[in-house]
Amino acid sequence: MKTKIYSLRMSNAVRADLERVARRRKLKVSQVIHTAIHEWLEQNLRNGTDGREQHRLHAIANRLVGSFSSGSTRVRETVRARLAQKYGR
Repeated sequence: MKTKIYSLRMSNAVRADLERVARRRKLKVSQVIHTAIHEWLEQNLRNGTDGREQHRLHAIANRLVGSFSSGSTRVRETVRARLAQKYGR
């Protein structure tokens, strides 16, 4: 049972699109809005798109992708030479 009321402002174009979808699906505009909000929340909760999850994923990626450092210029030169030989650069 829905007990909370939420009011929002929208452009005329968005309102017209909502009404068009509601007519096509034979639903009330409020049902279309509720469905859209519910689907958006499910997708974002399922995909973990909050800031903490993005930070965690970036930290993992940073450990796996990018450059490496050995502290030795010889290693850099060797890697550059091998890459140039293999890829012609």
